[in-house]
Amino acid sequence: MLGIEPVPIIFRRRPSFLCKADVRSVNLFCRGLDLFTHSRDYTPTPKSQLIISKAALGLRESLLATLGFQEGHLPVRYLGLPLISARLSIADCQPLLHKIYSRIKGWEGVQLSFAGRVQLIKSVLISFEVYWATVFILPKGIIKEMIKRLRTFLWKGTSASGYPKVSWEVVCRPIEEGGLGIKDILALNRALMSKHLWAVIKQDRTCIWVDWIIQVRLGDCSIWTVKENKGAWGWRKMLSLRLSLMSHIHYRVGNGDSISLWHDPWHPLGPLISRFPRGPQLTSTGLLDKLSVVIKER
Repeated sequence: MLGIEPVPIIFRRRPSFLCKADVRSVNLFCRGLDLFTHSRDYTPTPKSQLIISKAALGLRESLLATLGFQEGHLPVRYLGLPLISARLSIADCQPLLHKIYSRIKGWEGVQLSFAGRVQLIKSVLISFEVYWATVFILPKGIIKEMIKRLRTFLWKGTSASGYPKVSWEVVCRPIEEGGLGIKDILALNRALMSKHLWAVIKQDRTCIWVDWIIQVRLGDCSIWTVKENKGAWGWRKMLSLRLSLMSHIHYRVGNGDSISLWHDPWHPLGPLISRFPRGPQLTSTGLLDKLSVVIKER
């Protein structure tokens, strides 16, 4: 895929590669692909496709000639998930709803107790959502529809009789608080996506996506101060989780060598650059200075 932003997940089967959309990068990519095919005993199949972003359409012919792949177009499905370059729509998520519906339909004719249905929701149906929720922030319409189907299955089973005894909010409470311990789908989605933000916060350079984000997306900012109105839709949605995540994170200053003076929320006021935009000029400090530059040893 040329000129398309990476997503925070790398699959090990049916390899998918990302490359900058220029001839020099593609030539380098071809050499790397040759090394990969020899070391992994992997041969690109006739189904291999080249997906080119709109920004690189002017190089389309030369790129196709260099690689010799068929041209593909987004959206496509990859290991059950949609690869898209725009907003995730309800239509994109229909396969997820269909999978839940099909699994419930397959249990028709099976006598399931209430406890059995609870266990199937926890161990089977919720797992379908987890697979998607680690990659996308799901549309609210999809989450509502999923809750509707799970609630119907919980109280009615595969029959038409039955009605909800308590609200879904109560159902999702921990068992010790009077609930059934079923995961709250919305909270689970936000928690799973927040893990990617946490990887950026702790700067896990072993993850190629984190390394790309730090070099390309953050620039002179940190994950806390980078503008939310730039970048792909998925990136902007992920950044919208920052405020809720910030309240659960506390910085240990130590010697201050690993904390940004102006961009990290080490102070109760949050990132100081947000409160004092002219702070670096007024204090004669650098925008990228670490906290250690203002810590005086006693």
